Amino acid sequence: MAELKFLTVNDVRERIKKGEKNFSKCKIIGADFSGMDLSNVNFESSELEWIRFANCKLVNTNFTGAKIDLSCFSNSDLTRAVFEKAKVYSSGFLTVTFDKTSFKNADIQYVLFAGTNLGAADFTGASKIRMLTSFAEMRQEDFDYILKSLGQINLPPTHRTFVLTFLDNVKSITQEKLMKFYDIGRKFVTTSMKNGYYPSSESTDVYLGKASAYGGKTEYREKKRKTVYK
Repeated sequence: MAELKFLTVNDVRERIKKGEKNFSKCKIIGADFSGMDLSNVNFESSELEWIRFANCKLVNTNFTGAKIDLSCFSNSDLTRAVFEKAKVYSSGFLTVTFDKTSFKNADIQYVLFAGTNLGAADFTGASKIRMLTSFAEMRQEDFDYILKSLGQINLPPTHRTFVLTFLDNVKSITQEKLMKFYDIGRKFVTTSMKNGYYPSSESTDVYLGKASAYGGKTEYREKKRKTVYK
């Protein structure tokens, strides 16, 4: 498999401003695309981690075969967006618009779809493990493997307090709180990279205990959680 081209947040923003649409086979970490029009952009076979898609236009956007980890789509238009054969892990689709959106043959694990019309999307052949449709369905275990890893990081006191409170009050999660959680992780990653630390796919996957490191095998993921984050 060809090595993915790593792009910084600024790289992506500048290229999109210039009208570029092709970001296939790229690795993008920590980007905030809030308010951007990413219609017809091609993210095929790319790796997207800790990405914020808030109030975005994603009409006809192509995520075919992409790996989407720890990312959040909120209040965005995903009309005719394509996630076929994508691996979507530990992410959220919150109050988004689906219309002829395709998740055919996608691998979906620990993903929340809240305030969204799932009937307007095609999930034919998709593998679904903990595909949640409301905040009320969420359990502490849906977050602990991520939150405990964040808790081991030298986060600022206010962020650490939020993370621990978040973990203790899963039943009272709101969209606002969930967005803040994703933002804490995203900002930590981008800050670390600015300070010269580049989280390679291997170190990131093991450190955060993500399913993508183990081919999406839930059994291994559960074992990893119990042995590493006990």
